[in-house]
Amino acid sequence: MLFTTGAYFDNPGLLFAAGGYAYNLFSEGSTYFLSSYDSEGSYFPGETVGSVVVSIPEPATWLMMGLGFAVLGLDGRRASREAGRAAFG
Repeated sequence: MLFTTGAYFDNPGLLFAAGGYAYNLFSEGSTYFLSSYDSEGSYFPGETVGSVVVSIPEPATWLMMGLGFAVLGLDGRRASREAGRAAFG
């Protein structure tokens, strides 16, 4: 199981070596685990190293972002019209 080349992905997760150990970082659902083998080949089962929480912005956030882009667009349009008048005026 030990390997000496750089990190690589396989079916269970990310495999890499450091400090005489071979590590496997993998996930089951939204929880991540880290298991390892030492130089003698002894296996250390996966320990929980974190979980991922996916959040979706609220509708009010999307509304404020849309209004912000609209204001930026209108301001840019106004500025380009004023620049055009100065060039031809």
